[in-house]
Amino acid sequence: MMFVNFTGETAESLKSKFREIVASYKGQDLAFLVGDAENSQGALQYFGLEESQIPLIIIQTPDSNKYLKANVVVDQIDSWMKDFKDGKVAAHKKSQPIPAENNEPVKVVVAESLDDIVFNSGKNVLIEFYAPWCGHCQKLAPILDEVALAFQNDPSVIVAKLDATANDIPSDTFDVKGFPTIYFRSADGKVVVYEGSRTKEDFINFIEKNKPASHGDESSTPVRSGEHKTEESAAKDELVVPGPCVKWESEYLGSDDEQFAELFNLAMSESSTLVMKKILQVYKGFEDVNTLVDVGGGVGTVLGLVTSKYPHIKGINFDIASVVAYAPPYPGVQHVAGDMLIEVPKGDAIFMKWVFHAWDDENCIKILKNCWSSLPEKGKVIAVEMVMPKESKSDDCSTNIGYTVDMFMLSLRGSGGERTLSQYQAFVVVSSFAVPFRSLLWSSTNRF
Repeated sequence: MMFVNFTGETAESLKSKFREIVASYKGQDLAFLVGDAENSQGALQYFGLEESQIPLIIIQTPDSNKYLKANVVVDQIDSWMKDFKDGKVAAHKKSQPIPAENNEPVKVVVAESLDDIVFNSGKNVLIEFYAPWCGHCQKLAPILDEVALAFQNDPSVIVAKLDATANDIPSDTFDVKGFPTIYFRSADGKVVVYEGSRTKEDFINFIEKNKPASHGDESSTPVRSGEHKTEESAAKDELVVPGPCVKWESEYLGSDDEQFAELFNLAMSESSTLVMKKILQVYKGFEDVNTLVDVGGGVGTVLGLVTSKYPHIKGINFDIASVVAYAPPYPGVQHVAGDMLIEVPKGDAIFMKWVFHAWDDENCIKILKNCWSSLPEKGKVIAVEMVMPKESKSDDCSTNIGYTVDMFMLSLRGSGGERTLSQYQAFVVVSSFAVPFRSLLWSSTNRF
């Protein structure tokens, strides 16, 4: 993927050279994409990249390794691609900066310091992989502080933490599918996942049990603890398996396909950026909102755009746990995990984009009733969906797109799909929402 400012002076020469590269590497199991940096903020955040690095090329391989060439110029593209194919380019790590000071009881680890602190220090390391928004992680923090203080006179033990949303993790060693996930790497190289109760005493006993009496030959073979998983640890907060933004898609397409999930979330983020920029130009309904809940909000791209224009808004990005786990931080936005079919967070207004087309009428009504219960008396739901015409128009681009997506939903899901305006109105009224029902239509011929 190449990201470049399409309005920049070197944009055309870079894109022209990139097209040459595409032709020369045809048939070599490489897919090529070019993105406008201005409209690709979600992608840049996902890869942990900065605008100062643009123009850039980044390659993601099937094993999720990433290779970066920042501030690329035309004359460097050929040689860098050759070096990549020859295995001469080092993998790029998404990492927070190494802290200048690391004096707290629980040491801060980032991707760039993981080797030094965990793998090469010769220490016994208990490390927590956490997410800043995770409630269980926040409750665990003072307990881990106490554990670290209990070992302050034992130089062979380190208690550490790593923000798993901001740093790449070696997935071949640490299987992080829940927050908090806690591992212990002993001084002799054994890697054990912690699945016990979250008390100071249990952590201390676990460390004492698993640290070697004396350092032997080091081994990096990961092993799993055979300890019984308690009911408390089974409540491992708000993350199950990385998957796409809507539950049924995760189940149908394979929730164990992490790379697909990442690309799906990225695709949803980028399409949201294109649509929301137009909506924010013409729709003024966010001006009187104080708390906005985005139901099915994915990785938070929509709320990031809304709050950047309306900074007075408190945003709540609501989606299943396996999606919000990958959501980057946005000013004024809180990421909350849950199930829209059970309940949704409270707010002045609720936003939903391309949610209804994933569900049949019965579940759409259930979702809207949950929204009704979470809104104040004068609250509102703002929904963005494709509206199908009563009669097909083969020469209309929007109509053709609508039918294409409708067929896609039918083949993938077997229910849901795109609807006409009257079909939307029917289940909106049934779900307790009354008039006024306002619709703003945007098509290839009618721009709102």
